[in-house]
Amino acid sequence: MSILKPRTGAEDDRDAKRNHFRPSYVLSIWSATNQSNPRAGCARGSRRAPGMARATRPVADGGAAGSRRAARRRVFDTGQARSAVALLVLAWLPIVAWHEHVAFRATSASCAWPELEGTTSASPDARVAVIADPQVTDFTSYRSFAPKGSWTLAAIERVSDAYQHRAFRLAVLPKRPERVLFLGDLLDGGWLTADDETFDATARRFERIFRWPGRDETRSSDSPSSETDEHPKTHMSVHGNHDVGYASRAESFPEIRKRHESRFGVSNYVERVGGVDVVGVNAMALDGDPRSEAAKETWAFVDALSVQQNVSSRNRPPRVLVTHLPLPKASYAPGSCGESRFGPVIQPRTRRTRRGVEYQDYLSDGSARRLLRATRPSLVLAGHDHDRCVASHEISTAVFRARGDGDGDGDATGRDGDATDHAGVTVSVTEITLGTFSWLMGNPKPSFALMTLRGEVPSAAAEGTAKYVDTAICELPEHLAGVWSYAYLGGFSAFVLLVWPSLRVAAAFMRSGDVEAFARRLGIDPKANRRVASGARPNLDSVAAWTRVVAAALWRHCGPFFVALALVLGGIAGGTLWDLSRP
Repeated sequence: MSILKPRTGAEDDRDAKRNHFRPSYVLSIWSATNQSNPRAGCARGSRRAPGMARATRPVADGGAAGSRRAARRRVFDTGQARSAVALLVLAWLPIVAWHEHVAFRATSASCAWPELEGTTSASPDARVAVIADPQVTDFTSYRSFAPKGSWTLAAIERVSDAYQHRAFRLAVLPKRPERVLFLGDLLDGGWLTADDETFDATARRFERIFRWPGRDETRSSDSPSSETDEHPKTHMSVHGNHDVGYASRAESFPEIRKRHESRFGVSNYVERVGGVDVVGVNAMALDGDPRSEAAKETWAFVDALSVQQNVSSRNRPPRVLVTHLPLPKASYAPGSCGESRFGPVIQPRTRRTRRGVEYQDYLSDGSARRLLRATRPSLVLAGHDHDRCVASHEISTAVFRARGDGDGDGDATGRDGDATDHAGVTVSVTEITLGTFSWLMGNPKPSFALMTLRGEVPSAAAEGTAKYVDTAICELPEHLAGVWSYAYLGGFSAFVLLVWPSLRVAAAFMRSGDVEAFARRLGIDPKANRRVASGARPNLDSVAAWTRVVAAALWRHCGPFFVALALVLGGIAGGTLWDLSRP
């Protein structure tokens, strides 16, 4: 029971009249009116009382709503977003730019053409870039996990092509070579490809990578490139075992050799470059069946060089012998190939069947002696090994003449049956085996060579001291080093942008008793993006609410990692495709 006296109607009317003139009462009435219709007072032309402020929405409610809207606009956590931007700009961008572009430019800038001394020729030096074993990948390269038509093979082909394309365009071409010489194995599976369309597709990839001249372009003999011409004038090559097969394979399928020659030229040739004769020899036929067409053709070519040597030994220009198979060495001990070799020295292995040679690492001793005696080169260039090696060979400059005809023909030992020795000087010839140009051929340090040639007729005073040809080895960037750099930086980025924020979310989840507390800890609005029935109170403790808020928290704190990952992978893949599309 209340102890207060009940109010009468007269007392209520008296209090209403008294409060009508109090400012607080007027302010409350005006505020209530404007909240229900903010424009009502202005529409009726009413005035605000002096000193009266315009009514606004409650500060507390408006601030909370604005904070929720700002939080929804900030998709990612500010700290994580800043970390992602810093990693992209300060780490990923420089590393990707270096491994995908700048490293090749640095290789070109650090490698110089060798200078020749001791010659008296007034003709300018000729410059030739030498490339060994590019072996453009195809369906025969990795049959176990990259069969023909698979996406894995397509990915491997693009990555391999992109590396060699960048190396040739950014490291070789800026040196402005006048010629490009390939030491065989242009394609990886040319000797196993029976389908002409498949062969043509792989050959077109090779031609695009190395800018092989079209079939309608004639090969000039000794014309230097103009200063404004970016493309080398001529490409030369010899046959490799991956192009036409070893002797037994080439003899069994002669159409493979003819198809290769129709596309890339013959292997037996003499090309005058800067006054020096570059002699290419089809080494795959030298140890084959002497009755086969390829062997007879190749040895006839070699013997013709021997005849020229004997007839005009004092008037011939210097020679560079080019063969895919290396010559046999005096020693195969560790370290016998020099310090530039990456792996162990390959021991000689030869496998013969009744059909001929099925595999060999080096030419036979007899074929090598006969070849050196016939050509008497100033330098020998070889490939096949996929690694670098420097060896020396002794050649007798003695002239062998047959008593009857003087043609100098010899057998596999390099001697005529009734030949007579007229001179007697032994010289040492250097053989350089060049490493592969591709990073997929077992050598993590690909390379190429720059060769300078300046030819003249040797004089008695200059013989033995003049240097007519010299080479410089240029190491390409290690592709696997770039892969490991990406892996290390990717692991660090994953820890900063994915693992650490995930641990923070997990810790907040463990310390929170309800959804609202968990959301407040991580800056998430638990009521955002939900539909609630009119008049119903949302159930924030349901499994769906927990799932929704935890997913939002993970995306808010870990989302920058996935955005950065997409940008990095997209940049590398896009740069690779863009580079391959360039001429």
